[in-house]
Amino acid sequence: MKATSVPEKHRWRFFDETLTQEAASSPPKTLLLSAEEAQLARVLRLKEGEFIEITNGSGLLFDGCLTKTGRKEVEVALKKVRTMQRDSCQIRLVVGKSKPSAMEDVIDSAAQLGANTISIFTSEKSPTRRALKLERLQKIAREAVRISKSAYFPQIENGPDLTLEGLIKQLPPNEPVFVCDESPLHDHSDNHTEPMGHTHLLEALQKLSSCSALSIVIGPEGGLTQAECRTLQGCGAERPAPFCFVSLGTRILTVPHAVQSAVTLARSVVNGLH
Repeated sequence: MKATSVPEKHRWRFFDETLTQEAASSPPKTLLLSAEEAQLARVLRLKEGEFIEITNGSGLLFDGCLTKTGRKEVEVALKKVRTMQRDSCQIRLVVGKSKPSAMEDVIDSAAQLGANTISIFTSEKSPTRRALKLERLQKIAREAVRISKSAYFPQIENGPDLTLEGLIKQLPPNEPVFVCDESPLHDHSDNHTEPMGHTHLLEALQKLSSCSALSIVIGPEGGLTQAECRTLQGCGAERPAPFCFVSLGTRILTVPHAVQSAVTLARSVVNGLH
């Protein structure tokens, strides 16, 4: 059987979370894909001899060659294994809970674009206090990772008791925090005690000389409330690291589009710092 080599960039990526760090030092010669992953291989009409990649979502990446593509089993011969480096700067997205369809778009975009942790808090404007279905969100994140060809699944924090204040207070004190809040640009009522939101996120990020982790805060549909902004001001006053309210531009964005804009800017800038 002749192996069909294709550039790594174009190889399909599969998941096997049972592979541990021990597998890196003594990898098995062959591996059977799980039922779900095997079904995907059949849907893609992959043939014996084609090269694929397998990751455990925690940094291990295996190169493999399909040796069996039957209806019941899909077998892979493992060729080599690598431990992929984590991003030099870890990006945490702290986002207010919106309607489920919007949150699914948020998870998809954030995972593809390079958010390492996604923390979902219940805001005063959240449509419900009930926790979103974590299993569904994790499945969306997995597919996003497959598309983006990352070797790491993002961590998703989701629960009815997660609050914005609680999440911010748990952050390391030296981690910069950028709060994307547009209300001062579009609401001329006296909602804030201090001017906020006039510095663009890009400008604020470019002031960083180095960064190993940062957090981006985005409210739910309708934005953060006056009380939440004041709470954040109080949290920021207690932190030694940069803590600033920023803008994403002159247009109002939906939550998924705000996430896309903010995470893309952050990942582009911090990658250039290292």
